[in-house]
Amino acid sequence: KSRKSLEGLSIRTIIFSIFTQVVVVLYVLDNDTNMMVVISVCIGLVIEAWKITKVMDITVNWSDPILGVLPRVSIKDKSSYSESPTKRYDSLAFKYLSWVLLPLLVAYAVYSLLYEEHKGWYSWTLSMCYGYLLMFGFIMMTPQLFINYKMKSVAH
Repeated sequence: KSRKSLEGLSIRTIIFSIFTQVVVVLYVLDNDTNMMVVISVCIGLVIEAWKITKVMDITVNWSDPILGVLPRVSIKDKSSYSESPTKRYDSLAFKYLSWVLLPLLVAYAVYSLLYEEHKGWYSWTLSMCYGYLLMFGFIMMTPQLFINYKMKSVAH
């Protein structure tokens, strides 16, 4: 609760987890799932969104809206994150991870398109992303492990 420093925390992993939660919510809604499952997944999305407010500075500017309707949202890293070596290690970890995950994504997309049945392009996109996240989502723990290794500590 009283922790102010974000040293040693992978912010990109938290951002990616929001993306995964959005994919899961859309997938569950697309497949007419039980309302209890939809509610629990939506609560998980709200929790992930709350985590972002704890690790990043988010400001909403209503005085200069986009297209006259949408507010401008500014998202910045907290100073304790941007001033620590954690940001550099986090970026490096995602760079290396993308070298592995992007070819796997393309391969899984082709596999899904050829061998699975879908209602349409939207359904294919969601089920492909969802299946990919289920298959390779565990790899998203590696940036935090990489940061811990580089900082030679798990005490952060």
